[in-house]
Amino acid sequence: MQNSSQKTSKNAKISFFITMLLIPVLFFVLMELLLRLVNIGTQEKIVLRIKEDGKEYYQLNPDVGKRYFVHADENMIPQLFPQKFPVNSLLKDRLSEYFPSRNFEVINFGLSAVNSFTVLDFAREIVHYQPDLVIIYMGHNEFYGAFGVGSVEQLGKSPEWVRLYLRLRQFRTFQLVRNLIAKFLVKSDKQAAANRTLMEQIAKKKSIPLHSADFDLACRYFRKNLQQIVATIQKNHIKVILSTITSNLKDQPPFISLFSDSLSREKIDEWETNFARAKKLLAQKRYDQVSSYLHRCEQIDPHPARLRFLFGKLYLIQKDTLSARAHFFGARDEDALRFRAPSAFNQIITQIAANNKIPLVPIDSIFNASSYDGIVGYELISEHLHPNIRGYELMAKSFSQAFLNHLSLNEKPENLSLSNEYFHTKAAITLLDEAIGDFAIQHLTSRWPFKRKRALLHYQDSAEKNYIESLIKEYKTGVLSWNKAHFELANYYLRKNQPEKAIAEYLAVIKVVPNDYYGYFKLGNLFFSRNKFNKAVLWYQKALARNDMPFIKAKLGMVYLNMSLFSKAAAIFQDAVRQEEMINSLSNQEKSLLFYYFAISQIKLDKIRAAKLYLKKSLQFNNNNGEAHQLLQLLNANKKVKIQF
Repeated sequence: MQNSSQKTSKNAKISFFITMLLIPVLFFVLMELLLRLVNIGTQEKIVLRIKEDGKEYYQLNPDVGKRYFVHADENMIPQLFPQKFPVNSLLKDRLSEYFPSRNFEVINFGLSAVNSFTVLDFAREIVHYQPDLVIIYMGHNEFYGAFGVGSVEQLGKSPEWVRLYLRLRQFRTFQLVRNLIAKFLVKSDKQAAANRTLMEQIAKKKSIPLHSADFDLACRYFRKNLQQIVATIQKNHIKVILSTITSNLKDQPPFISLFSDSLSREKIDEWETNFARAKKLLAQKRYDQVSSYLHRCEQIDPHPARLRFLFGKLYLIQKDTLSARAHFFGARDEDALRFRAPSAFNQIITQIAANNKIPLVPIDSIFNASSYDGIVGYELISEHLHPNIRGYELMAKSFSQAFLNHLSLNEKPENLSLSNEYFHTKAAITLLDEAIGDFAIQHLTSRWPFKRKRALLHYQDSAEKNYIESLIKEYKTGVLSWNKAHFELANYYLRKNQPEKAIAEYLAVIKVVPNDYYGYFKLGNLFFSRNKFNKAVLWYQKALARNDMPFIKAKLGMVYLNMSLFSKAAAIFQDAVRQEEMINSLSNQEKSLLFYYFAISQIKLDKIRAAKLYLKKSLQFNNNNGEAHQLLQLLNANKKVKIQF
């Protein structure tokens, strides 16, 4: 009896213990469900459900299609050149020409201020979206991207803590706690943050010397994370291509140059004196003496990055490109402000590609080979590391070549002789796109850590410059959308009687939003106004394929009238007036014109009775339509009507 009582007591204690454990678990489960139900917090997903024209779009990867993901740091995102220049769009242009029977999706997952920890987190998710290939280009954000060794968001030196944090932030409860802590414990000056560039906001440790503990730790993180990224992708039987990374070598001076820790103040002063003389002599083109003073600096301390950079400039002037290249590489690697990835990262990327038998795109070598003197600079890079238009196009070409060399679609590629100029035209790049990029570059380089603001564009027409800059201001402040800015610039060119430039603006919008009717409609209007009726028909038909509104049909009917295709005109007008619900969206004046032109098509087909009916309809909507009144009077008087276009 006592044993039974003891056993019951023991079971009660166990039950109580389990219950006490389950209560907080149940609390957090219910809290999580409640937060999701009331939509508090954010969905930490790399791919979100969105609606376009009221419809959700999600599509499994079809057999005839190919889905390629580009994993990249901010080097590959449209931060500087919005909408048009991310390398995925340019790559898709090439692949679509080489394999015209295929439907390619090339999706860019490049993000600002993230490093390999976040890319690894993304890699675990993107495998569920059935990509056929993943291209990886990353490394520049490794030090200052979220959780990097020099970042304001560092979580200690344990990569396991970072990975745990990335997993926990999927939960709304964790987000709520994190946001509450940030609200009450973390002071922030929003106005100051708004005035700073992202580079200023993310960098905590401004100086990370080459081969320091932090430098070596970042290299270890990068190697381990990249290995895990590759393993995650390959484990899911997805092909992967790695790429080395590039940055500006010969035209970007080091941001922070450090002396050796052991150097005395006296030696530093001596070094600075010799370096100042070398710079002055270089400006005076007394190159033999420059070398002498630089070597004196080297004997005192060879490590300052600005010494290596000036050596590079000297050797470049003297046409010793091999020595110049070596010193420019050294200047970048010794630059203590780690916004440009060091050479060690490219060595890691190359080793991992070789160890895993993965195709490697040597972008750094390709950019050097395509640059003046074989050293990359402003000809391909906008400032310190973001490619310019030509640079992005070269990236796309290089990735497409790797695709052709290493991957097979079991069909022979076509159109391989198409020129770079052809693909540049296909990209539909306009002056407005370049100007938006130039604005971003000027903003970036006008702040820390840059010493001098850099502008990329030089306008020939000051009026055009002023107008484009006014559009950019409205675009940046949210007054104008990107599409609307292009349409406004097209209107400006039409007022200036520059139709070819206006056409380019419309084509630019169509390139980015091919499913929207308006760009096609505007092109139809442009060609119609210039009596180029065949082209007008082509563009109106493309607009109709995307939106069957009556006003588009009315425009197409008017073109047919001008082409003396009266049966076609009558048919399209008939189709338009049948859409009663859509007609109600038109103004009374537009309705009046629709029925007026419908009546004209009937007159041309000798259907006078129908013509009278539609003229009366026209006047019902606008009794001030003088042409309709006059035409109806002539028909009622049985007079012969002659209508010319």
